[in-house]
Amino acid sequence: MPTNLLILPLLGGFLFVHINYYSRFRSQQLEGYRLLLESAVAGVALVWIARITTYELGFFIPGAWIRRWHDFFPVDLSGTAAGAFLLGITLPWAVNFFYKSGKALDLAVQRHGSNLLRLLRSAAKHECPVMLTLDNRKTYVGFVVEAPNLQSADVYVQILPLLSGYRDPNDLRLRFTYNYSQVYGDGKANPQDFVIILRAENIRTAGFYDPKIPTSAFDLTAKDGPSPDVPQERRQ
Repeated sequence: MPTNLLILPLLGGFLFVHINYYSRFRSQQLEGYRLLLESAVAGVALVWIARITTYELGFFIPGAWIRRWHDFFPVDLSGTAAGAFLLGITLPWAVNFFYKSGKALDLAVQRHGSNLLRLLRSAAKHECPVMLTLDNRKTYVGFVVEAPNLQSADVYVQILPLLSGYRDPNDLRLRFTYNYSQVYGDGKANPQDFVIILRAENIRTAGFYDPKIPTSAFDLTAKDGPSPDVPQERRQ
């Protein structure tokens, strides 16, 4: 294929990567040269499909139509290059028809996202509360309103808090100080006014939170008696 025609398959590959939901979400975390490489790989695949298609169509399309194309664009393999470009536009829409945006984003995050991103995405999808502890020991329990995606510039998570507190600097025990759900339940305030935006890199621990299980259920106190593995001190 002449060098000046390579721009069409490359452009078709870029459009395929950009229009297709899954590859678009996947490419959000790629740098410039990686995105160019993926576009080139997609362009090569489109060239093969276009070449096979144009070869097979040659048996069914009358010769007059082929001569008209060569009269209009008298360059070898120009039909293959143009076909690759058109496939780069049409194929993604066909894939998107069966593979919707939400499903494609879930798959992209599951395959290429971090553990934190997968947890936040799952919490937002299933509307499960999470407990997030920041690097300053501030702790929030709430629903994920919007989780970050694979885009490198999207580094924030929005949560609607239900509880907030802190971890004690001495023993890191969790102390809740505010109960937002009481304010929401009274109907005196709009919950959207309390949405908090947190930077993902400031989150030190994250996990799902079950309000039916109190934190005291995990607290080992003296009333439970000494651990069988720890010997008691001799009483004087």
